[in-house]
Order: sequence, then structure tokens, then C-alpha cells
Amino acid sequence: MKAHITILAALFSLAHSFPSNSFPVPTCGVEKCLFDGVFYGCRPIDLVCLCKKEQEVVDRYVGLIRPCLEGHVGCTDGAAAQYKQLLTDVCETFGRRVEI
Repeated sequence: MKAHITILAALFSLAHSFPSNSFPVPTCGVEKCLFDGVFYGCRPIDLVCLCKKEQEVVDRYVGLIRPCLEGHVGCTDGAAAQYKQLLTDVCETFGRRVEI
């Protein structure tokens, strides 16, 4: 767990050392699967906010966004895979499982 926190801290630090538009998280239009583009106060780009939620909430989020990711609306296969992997990795850091 300590290693996960260290890795997350390093990624957070690295991400904030570059301009905010240097490494955009590809959300692949998942906001279209959400009411008003947010879920429990979290935007799809804010993976930490999403993954801090209880497992049941994370499961509900995944269920809601799955159709958008599977449809790849306005998104490449690689970008969809990247979003899935980022969501999985960040949630794992908070002890949450993501099955997409």
C-alpha cells in the first residue's frame, strides 16, 4: 500500500510539473453517459475523486460509463484502453476494483 501511495504521489507531482494541457486524460466521451457530465460530484477526468468513493459507487460508475467506452464515441481504441487502465490503476491505489 505504501508503494502505491508513493507512486501516486510521484505521478501527481509529475502531472503538476507540466502545463495542464500537456497530458490530458482521454475520457472518450464517458461524460455523455452521466447526468450533467458528473458522477457524485466528480468529473470523469478526476479519477482520484471517483476512486475515493465506496466500492459500490465505483461499480455504479463503471456500469454507467461502460456503454460509452465500448462504443468508442469520438475516441480511438488506444485512448479508450488508456482511460480504462488509468481508472483501474488509480482505483487500485485506493483499494477499489474496476472491472471494465
